[in-house]
This record gives sequence, C-alpha cells and structure tokens, in this order.
Amino acid sequence: MNNDLISVIIPVYNAERYLVKSIRSILNQTYKNLEVIIINDGSTDSSRLIIKNIHDERIRFFERSHQGLISQLNFGLSAASGNFIARMDADDIGDLDRLNIQMAFLKNNPGIQLVSTNYNHIDQNGKTLFNKELPENHGDIEYMMPILNSICHAGMLTYKTAMFNSGAYSEKYLFVEDQDLFLRMISSGIKMHNIQKFLYSYRYEKKKLSRANREILLKNRYQLGSEYLNKYYKDSKTENYDYNFRYGLVEYYSGNIDSARKYFLRALGIKHANKKSLYRFLAPSLLGDPIMKFLRNHNILSGMSDIMNKFGRDYHMVAKNEK
Repeated sequence: MNNDLISVIIPVYNAERYLVKSIRSILNQTYKNLEVIIINDGSTDSSRLIIKNIHDERIRFFERSHQGLISQLNFGLSAASGNFIARMDADDIGDLDRLNIQMAFLKNNPGIQLVSTNYNHIDQNGKTLFNKELPENHGDIEYMMPILNSICHAGMLTYKTAMFNSGAYSEKYLFVEDQDLFLRMISSGIKMHNIQKFLYSYRYEKKKLSRANREILLKNRYQLGSEYLNKYYKDSKTENYDYNFRYGLVEYYSGNIDSARKYFLRALGIKHANKKSLYRFLAPSLLGDPIMKFLRNHNILSGMSDIMNKFGRDYHMVAKNEK
C-alpha cells in the first residue's frame, strides 16, 4: 500500500446535474496520488451512466441499493485502500489545490490528525451566496463542536485509522452524523485544524432540509451537545463559566430559549464572566421560545448572529459557525 494514497469517498444519489463538475474537481487535483471511491446509492436518474462515461483508472465505482448516506459512507470507508480519507459530496466543487494543501499541512503538523477548510456556499448555478469561516485551531474547534459543527465534513482530510478508532459513522444521529463523529474523535484525543482558505464550495440551495427533517437535526444536535458537555465537565458544572455559557449556547441554537436564558444568567453571576458576549445572547433570548423556533426554522437566527458579530470580535466564532 502506498502510504500517501488518499481515498476520496463520494456517495451519489440523483446528482446528475452536478456530478461531472464534482468528480472532475477531484480527478484534476494537483495532488495526484488518489483513488476515487464513487458509490451509487440506488440513483433513479442518469447518475450511473454519467459516472460510467468518466474514464480514469483511479476511479473505483460501486453500485448499491438505496441505503442512505451513512451506510454508504461506512461502505466507502471499509473499501478504502489509502491511509488517508477525504470526503466529497456529489454536487459540490473542490478547489484544485485542496488536497495538496491539506496533505502538506498534515505532513508538517504531526500533532494534527484531521484538517478541513473554510468554504463557500454556492447556489444551483455555482454562484457564491456567502462565505463560511470556521474556527482555525483545535481548542476553538472543540469549544464550538458541541454547539454547532465547526468542521466542513465534505472538505476534510484525515487518517483512516483515526476514523476507524473512533467508531466511524453511526446511524444514531440523523443529519448530524458528521458532528457525532467529530465529537467522538475529539473525545478520543484527535486534534483538528481548519485551514483559513476557501478550498471547498458547498451546494447550499440543493441541501436545504424540510422543516420536519430540520426538527430532527435540532433534536439530535441538542442531544449530542448535552451529552458531551455533561461528560466533559462532570462534577464542575454549577460554578463553571464555560459550562454554563456553552450549555446556554446549546439551548440557544438547538433547544429551549428559556433554558438558554437561565444558563446565561447563571454564567453572568460567575466571576470573570465575559459579560459582552453574554449580553449579546441574552437580548434575543427575551423574545421567547415560540419566536426563536420561528427564527430557527426560517434561518433568520443566523442572520441575527451575523449582525451581532459586527459589534465584537469575541463573538466571531459563534456568529460565523452556524450550520
């Protein structure tokens, strides 16, 4: 086995409109030592024929019945020959230097086992809607991960052993399976980094969730964050500023706004509290739970966060990291 071989896993389900550009953006990478594992998840459109007509010896094509993203990701992981695993969504576009830059970073930083990147949100025509900045260093990534996913999953590069040793993907948390995996990796000692370049373009409009599925996402994200923080802080919760602030953020973004206010107020009473950040969250929390649910379901909460971000640098990560 070539120690520097990257296995790029691309699950495909009815992605005929975007598939060629997506696959070409991997095949044309400046880093050439690749195998491209393409898994057709029972597509009913012309995806199969499109893949068959792309000729490159590095492609390994698998046809499977429709089983969903998580099952196909685990299949791709088990089929991978490389020591390194990269992801790619079938409707996204990668910068041609993405893998070269990421591999160089891992080689030059042996303490880091997973690297990802900032990314662009694009519409169905490839037009950039907005940019997504993510926290750079592991400490900031870990701080945000129980609250909001702080790694671009489809833009990551990591070691295969790091994924297997952390249990790979789980069916337990639909729509936040990536955040679940990352929290387990962090808990096992994996260090992460986000390169502060925009090396990935994410097809935002295509992947908007229905309201019902978004409710599932919020419920699962809340459970993930709650479990992680309660385990992380164990018995040092009541008078711990970070616990109360972070748990308040979990409630703010995924849970009950009245509970969020309770945790923010508790954090406010702790010595050395960051009052500026707390007040920025306390103010919207006064709107009440029904209004906040409306704002979440209509993606308005993210815009409010961006506006508040203009008033302080210390709020940067939270405002820029909402999923």
